[in-house]
Formats: sequence, C-alpha cells, structure tokens
Amino acid sequence: MQEANQNNQLGGVVDEEEEYNELMAEDTTANQSQSENTALEMYTDKYIDLLHQNNLEGLAEYFHPTKGAYFLPYAHFDTSTVINLKKTEFIQTLNANKIFTWGVYDGSGEPITLDITNYFKQFVYNIDFKNLTTSKHINAQLVSSNSLNNIGDILPKAKHIEYHYKGSKQYDGLDWSSLIFYVEEYNGQYYIVALVHNQWTI
Repeated sequence: MQEANQNNQLGGVVDEEEEYNELMAEDTTANQSQSENTALEMYTDKYIDLLHQNNLEGLAEYFHPTKGAYFLPYAHFDTSTVINLKKTEFIQTLNANKIFTWGVYDGSGEPITLDITNYFKQFVYNIDFKNLTTSKHINAQLVSSNSLNNIGDILPKAKHIEYHYKGSKQYDGLDWSSLIFYVEEYNGQYYIVALVHNQWTI
C-alpha cells in the first residue's frame, strides 16, 4: 500500500502540493483584485481631475453609453425621484440651464430644485476632493450616515470608490463629505452609472 503523501515533482509531498496550489490561487485572486482596484482608481482619478477643472462635458464622456448616469444627492437610491441622464441629454440640458428636481433636502424636506451646474456645486464637487480627500474606499464599506444605503441592491453589478473628506476640527468632523463613483465595465472600460454624494444627515 502506497503512503498517502507521495513525493511530487516540487520536492515535497502531495499534501504540500495541494497547499501550495491553494496558496497560489489565493495570491492570483489577490493580485487580480489589486489590479482591478488600480484600474478603477486610474479612471476615477481622471473623473476627479475633470470635476476639478469644472469640465462637466468631459465628464459626461464617461457616462455609461447605454445606461447613462444616476445622480444621488444622498446615499439612498429613491426610485421615485432619482434623475438619470445619458451623455447627450446631460450636455444639452447643461447648456440650456434646465432645472431638475433631484430629490429633497435632508432635514427640511424641501425639493432640491437646481440646474446641473449648481447641483454639481452642492452635491457632487462641493469639496475640493482632488486636494482634500483624506481617504479612499474601493469596493469597501462606505462612511456611514443616517441615509439608508440601498445602492448595491439597485446596482448589484457596479463597483464603487469613495473619495472621503473627514471634515474639519472646527466642526468636529460633522462637515465630512464623500463623493462616490459607481461604475460598470463596458467594452473594456469603466463608465459611471451613478454619482453619489454623502454627508452627515439628520
């Protein structure tokens, strides 16, 4: 009867070879995940640059070609009020200064009635995230607010990256803010499917 741990060509035994293969598979998965995160961050850093330059038409080039982009003023996907715009419509309404109702303000419940330019100033690039981001969270749990975050249920295939500003000492961090990009791959590139703002809410 042969021994259970037969010699293998790696200079070890069969059980060691199985352990080696498992470790190699784990390393490969980790490397693939790191590579995906690096690619995702490369795209989203480009989005941040465009926002920093106030180049909203340039940003629209990265809206998902078939799904367009959703705009969420808080980290809750309200299907009854959410705005979705494809690239062409976004650019046309941007240039026409069209007014949208994007949802309601936290606390007051008053409608958020703004054109695209002013919406972006209040609910997208309200902080200089290019220079003030204090942490990035890639496909990880988001900074928590009182908003019920159901975005993953609505966009289960999307990856996300959060650019987070931790807030100031003056306000004990209550003025923290996050800009979160939800993206999906299309023809080998990442495209925005949702632009999400998050902050402290009542």
